[in-house]
Amino acid sequence: MKSYGRFVLLMLLALALVGAFSSSALAVTFSDVPTTHPYFTAISDLAGRGVIGGFPDGTFRPDNPVTRQQFAKMIVKSLGLPVSATDTDPFTDVTPGQDPTDPFYPDKYIA
Repeated sequence: MKSYGRFVLLMLLALALVGAFSSSALAVTFSDVPTTHPYFTAISDLAGRGVIGGFPDGTFRPDNPVTRQQFAKMIVKSLGLPVSATDTDPFTDVTPGQDPTDPFYPDKYIA
């Protein structure tokens, strides 16, 4: 695994620790994250609390790089920061409305 991938997975662990003593997580599994995966627990915990999600095909793709948009959403959700329709993203390279199930993604999380 590339060092960037390790950094992302370490951040997933850190995010899991931020909320480790908050509400219970729902059981969430991904077809490409077996129980033997080194970050299975962190990925499952964060997914169960709605901090991270997978792709429509049921995968998580743990070895893919994390984008700025994805990372912003993970931070916002793990810290419980408010996000609203009135938030304004100052970055011109961010296309709003990339997720039909989340109208705030990605621009409102980045804002």
